[in-house]
Amino acid sequence: MIEFEFKKTCPSCSDVIYFKNRMSLNYSLKNNSICNSCKDKKRPLTRTCPECCATITYTAKSSRYTAEKKKKLCKSCAIKKACQNPDLKKKKSERMMGSSNPMFGKVGVFYGKSHSSETKDKLRNIKLGKPIHTKESKEKISNFQKTNAPMRGKSVFSIWVEKYGLEIAHQKMEVMKAKQRVNSMGSNNPMFGKPSPKGSGNGYSGWYDNSYFRSLRELMFLIYAKRFKLNLKSLEHKKSGIPYIDYNGVTRTYFADYIVNDTYFVEIKPKKLWETPLNILKFEAAKLFCESNNLKLKIIDPTINSKIIKKLYKNGEIEFLEKYKTKVDEFYSGE
Repeated sequence: MIEFEFKKTCPSCSDVIYFKNRMSLNYSLKNNSICNSCKDKKRPLTRTCPECCATITYTAKSSRYTAEKKKKLCKSCAIKKACQNPDLKKKKSERMMGSSNPMFGKVGVFYGKSHSSETKDKLRNIKLGKPIHTKESKEKISNFQKTNAPMRGKSVFSIWVEKYGLEIAHQKMEVMKAKQRVNSMGSNNPMFGKPSPKGSGNGYSGWYDNSYFRSLRELMFLIYAKRFKLNLKSLEHKKSGIPYIDYNGVTRTYFADYIVNDTYFVEIKPKKLWETPLNILKFEAAKLFCESNNLKLKIIDPTINSKIIKKLYKNGEIEFLEKYKTKVDEFYSGE
């Protein structure tokens, strides 16, 4: 560390002040000057207008210093001066236009010229945030990234293994996963308060009688509802979400399946899942919802009848999503 030869203590705060040379030190000792931090504390954030002697207040010391250096007027005096001299009202760009520009007639001045259509398109794309790279430049960038990308063929875990070893890397990975779980739970989840998207889950999904189903149990329920002419209302939309708190204390949203004949609140679920901790909390929230809306809760587990599904599928009344069609065709092939 460099030790300065010329130094003294501030007479105000007793901090050490360093100087570049003997002359600066002698001048400071002669005038009994204080350090810069003490000067800033003593320097006020107000000054008087040189025209009307009104007090002007500033939010920063730098602003006050700049205004004092340029001898700026207060707002009222500046407006009066601008009204008396109309030329001051003009913008600087207007005052410097054409022949008024000191660079008028000299080489390199754009006065009297205009941009080409290609240049205008480039400038427009820059403002809109569109890329202006040519095909060649794009190929160069992609080739460079393929060979020189710093994370190419690597992962965060592999870098941790190199730096800290396998044991610490596993610990760090567990901590990261735990943070990600917490950050995506409940209301922090981007799908919070929204029904599951079509095609999600492991059940066979598709359409029957203009109604969407997410499992073969739901399909059987729709078939029975059509046979017995039941009036169904789907609850797979944002307005029908029922908030509840899970066993971790996180707020979640529960979406039931249907309301039947404006009387029954129907949830279709395999019987083996009725007593799981998560479903118990869901059904308790559903009971409260039914009590406040004069509905009766019905949890059902329809029996899957492969013969009925096969017949309707062959007649074209059931349409499965593309990702399930090959499995369905194999399962229901033949007579």
